[in-house]
Amino acid sequence: VSDNGIIAGMFSDTEYKSNHSATKLPGYYADGKWHRMELPDTKVSSGIAYSISPDGHYVAGSVEVGFDFLAFIWKDGKIRRQLTQSGMAMAYAVAPDGETAAGWTYRDNRVACLWEADGSTTLLSNYQSFRSAANRFSADGKKLVFWGGYDTSDPSIPRLKCLYDMESKEVGTVECMDGGQS
Repeated sequence: VSDNGIIAGMFSDTEYKSNHSATKLPGYYADGKWHRMELPDTKVSSGIAYSISPDGHYVAGSVEVGFDFLAFIWKDGKIRRQLTQSGMAMAYAVAPDGETAAGWTYRDNRVACLWEADGSTTLLSNYQSFRSAANRFSADGKKLVFWGGYDTSDPSIPRLKCLYDMESKEVGTVECMDGGQS
């Protein structure tokens, strides 16, 4: 939810298909109703908006087209930038300024990633798992939390790779609460 009460998510749209069957699509809730996000073409079978900026202008999410999950940033409901062209990816977070997004992309499995403002994709670790994903930017957009696997540089201290500094481009770690047993 944005600071001004706009909600981003998924809703059942009965106006998308000509036969009026319900389709789960990305949208935002404002003014007492759902509004569909602009879609890349008419072959979208489903989608979801996962994150909205504090000012309510930028949204990150993904849509399914055929066998691809394509990631996007929308501004005021219109496609601002398509983050992926094919494959499988989910955009879970959008930076407050709408310039970058984060989530996961698929290699041999899911890997946490950041879609940079310049159009490049930064993999946040080499850890690949169904759990691997970047989830949320800090309120100022300077930090990004993600699941990037265990830091194996010192096996005696179980730590998770989980904090990315947007300015220094460094990955930070956090000690595991349970000693890395879960």
